[in-house]
Amino acid sequence: MFKRFIAISLVGVLLMLCGCNRTPDVMTSDITVVDDGKYRTVNVEKYGVSFEIPRKWYIDMNETELDVFCTDGRICMSVYGFMVADYAEDSNYISVWHKQNENTLKDYGNVKKLKHKPQFKSTDKTLETELYSSVIEETNQYNYYIFAEDKKTPKVFLWIAFGGLKSDIEKNFDLLEMIVDSVKFS
Repeated sequence: MFKRFIAISLVGVLLMLCGCNRTPDVMTSDITVVDDGKYRTVNVEKYGVSFEIPRKWYIDMNETELDVFCTDGRICMSVYGFMVADYAEDSNYISVWHKQNENTLKDYGNVKKLKHKPQFKSTDKTLETELYSSVIEETNQYNYYIFAEDKKTPKVFLWIAFGGLKSDIEKNFDLLEMIVDSVKFS
């Protein structure tokens, strides 16, 4: 556990020293970030989606298999977008999302599905959640997965994954759910 603390601390210090969390407006191939002072709006042009994260969160602008990766140094957020047109007409997107959750957890130890009643305020999206606890390198971890889709014109669905130490996720459910509430489909 001490090794994990040191690793997370070093990443946070390096990000602060490099000024990575201070970039006001940044852009990569199809992602733009606009800083409004308190929050940063992340726009993912490829999917016509935007969401807000706290200004202090670092956004990895490197090309990865993720559409977006953000972190505050303790909680990691990964966002994957999927085009509805890429699936058969009778596809069950919730099932696709659930299988992705299971695939992600297959290498973790002592995985348990937990009950959590989210406090989302938005009504313009279909939102489904799954919360899992697991053990990684002797630390208690939480993985909080959210399926998000526009209710009016479902052209895209998102798989949003938050991961971190159990205590960090538990004390930040309100913040994580605020981020999900801020998702806008265009």
